[in-house]
Amino acid sequence: MNTSATIQDQPAAASGLATVASLCAESGWPCSERAGDCLVKLEVHREGPPFYAHLERAADGGISAWVHLTAAAHEPGGGGEEAAQSPACRRAVETMLAEVSDRMRLARGRLRESPGEWIAGFEVGIPADGGGEELAEALSALSVACQLAGPEVQLLLSEPEIVELYLAHSSRGSGTFPEAAEKRESVFLERMLP
Repeated sequence: MNTSATIQDQPAAASGLATVASLCAESGWPCSERAGDCLVKLEVHREGPPFYAHLERAADGGISAWVHLTAAAHEPGGGGEEAAQSPACRRAVETMLAEVSDRMRLARGRLRESPGEWIAGFEVGIPADGGGEELAEALSALSVACQLAGPEVQLLLSEPEIVELYLAHSSRGSGTFPEAAEKRESVFLERMLP
């Protein structure tokens, strides 16, 4: 018998964040509360800056967990500003998110619009009747999505010449033959490895 609390069992007066924080504790994922949301550092086994899931109360009473993949490229001095604003780069990142989403059970790639830019990432919704176990599964799915797409998205944002190559050889683009995926993978590995 599952005796864990669900999201809907939490007191309404807790304003959402206490509920999210308590479910994070129950799930085994530590979080940091901020104004309007909670942050959870994701476990991604790669070098580079960490990814953080933003957890907030959804309109339906559940929890929305969102992780930004492009945030570093949009920070001043973060690199990739010109490439990240190009329509071709946006198409390439959208394609990458769709390809990873096709492989994932929970995490879905999303583009969020904000004035003058777009932010790419992954999102998972946890229903109002979910508990710590569902939250742990959602955060694990986000970690895997970041592991799969994070390095490639950062490469697309920082190296404009890779964007057209990626689009030409993407499994969702015109290059839908098996050699295309191998060629794309070898090009990315050559660029990413020292």
